[in-house]
Amino acid sequence: MTCPKCDSDHVRYQATYGYWDCEDCGYVWAFDQDDPDYEETEPVTYVLQSCSECLKLCWDKPNESTLPVEQCHCGKYLLSTT
Repeated sequence: MTCPKCDSDHVRYQATYGYWDCEDCGYVWAFDQDDPDYEETEPVTYVLQSCSECLKLCWDKPNESTLPVEQCHCGKYLLSTT
């Protein structure tokens, strides 16, 4: 597997959430079949970005989101670690 954005082979799969991320450029992508909850949920689109302060991946939280989230330094949301 290589990154579709920069073609790096330094990618890792986040099995808990069913997405891939590139360790070189930070690009995040997923395939429906890799999502552990794919059959259980309605499709929701998130636009991920790196926070300018902490460099964590965060997004604008849609109203229908049921993910455990906390607010990031930049005012957007990231997955809760608690």
